Amino acid sequence: VYLSDEAKCTKCDICGMICPDFAIGIVDIEK
Repeated sequence: VYLSDEAKCTKCDICGMICPDFAIGIVDIEK
């Protein structure tokens, strides 16, 4: 789980897409 500003604009392996907002949501869920 990446908890940094970079995670907001990077490609998440979970969704396989560049999704800023969704990536943040995943971080919260994984946390």
